[in-house]
Amino acid sequence: MTKYLILLASASVLAFSFPAAFERYKQHLVEEEAVPSAPPVVDVAMPTETPTYSGRVAQLKAGTDGHFRAEAKLNGRVVEVLVDTGATYISLNEATARR
Repeated sequence: MTKYLILLASASVLAFSFPAAFERYKQHLVEEEAVPSAPPVVDVAMPTETPTYSGRVAQLKAGTDGHFRAEAKLNGRVVEVLVDTGATYISLNEATARR
């Protein structure tokens, strides 16, 4: 019985001390957030002249959604395609393949 009373007393003391510890931790986090930080400086290199291409090379610009789209000729027909710059294989849906 004495063991249970000691355990209950220890649990009560711990329960009362936890809120104070969390308040101090919360106050520490608020102080860290209040410190203003300087915005990161980013250097962007802009090309000075347009490169010239020879052969079967094309330069694509990304659309507003970040994807590269182009018109490609597949079996003599012009089809709009989405270009994956790192793809190893190509894929076509069935409707495009049937055209």
